[in-house]
Amino acid sequence: MIYLFDSNIVLHYVRQSDLMKNIEQNFDSFGVGNESWLCVVSKGELRSIAIQNQWGKTRRQRLEELMGDFYPADIFSEETIDCYAEYNSLLICIVLQQRTIASRKMLLNAAHLGSTNVTTRKID
Repeated sequence: MIYLFDSNIVLHYVRQSDLMKNIEQNFDSFGVGNESWLCVVSKGELRSIAIQNQWGKTRRQRLEELMGDFYPADIFSEETIDCYAEYNSLLICIVLQQRTIASRKMLLNAAHLGSTNVTTRKID
């Protein structure tokens, strides 16, 4: 199974929270035969969070090591950009509810990778 992690879930992994333990118990996302992906934009978001919250060296190192365990989902390909453009224009034309940028990013990357999203955000 392919899993695409959102930055909020990675923060739970850094903290070793109960949610992280639940995800690992139920999905074994880093287990044999599974692939865990992290969008390059999410990596930037996570580094920004570390800077904003003035994380110490140990916590930043834990974050970097964890991010190194993911396959990098590079969204900067023409195919992905075109997919986003089509999705976004359909969203605006058909659906009148507002979506967050993070939800769009997660859906786009999931479509591009054929993955299952791992997030605490509501994605319709």
